[in-house]
Amino acid sequence: MFDAAYMTWTSIIGYALSEECDELALRNIAKHVRPGGLLVIANTASYDNVGLRQGICGLSASLSMVDEELVVVEEPRFDPVESVVTNKWTFYRLEGKDLRYLDEVEFRFRIYTLRELVTLARSAGWELVEAVSDPVKATPYKPYRSPFNLVFRRTVST
Repeated sequence: MFDAAYMTWTSIIGYALSEECDELALRNIAKHVRPGGLLVIANTASYDNVGLRQGICGLSASLSMVDEELVVVEEPRFDPVESVVTNKWTFYRLEGKDLRYLDEVEFRFRIYTLRELVTLARSAGWELVEAVSDPVKATPYKPYRSPFNLVFRRTVST
């Protein structure tokens, strides 16, 4: 048994597009953490934050330099009815001042409100200890301003 488990948002939760699957993942993590142990879910995509970005700026495309040669263009689209982000990443190689197309990938993931995540975790044997915006400064979560970082404690009965 472990004292704690840690995951970043994009490592497990949301990709099956199913609350039941996400609950099962959280329940299976609980099987490996001692009662009273912790689960940290870092840098979660907040429904509030994504919804606000969609409403104000339309979740526009962004360009990122991965290294000196690799460029990624990210084009997210948010469906607020289904709470699903569809994200298309297009990869380019920087050759002088030109970009050469390499490949693209599209994927979908479900995002949750804080309440939905707390409810999901509770049904899987976890209770919320803290929700913060900045884990280094431990500033409380502020809706619409940032992703959240969540700390849960495993309940005795799972």
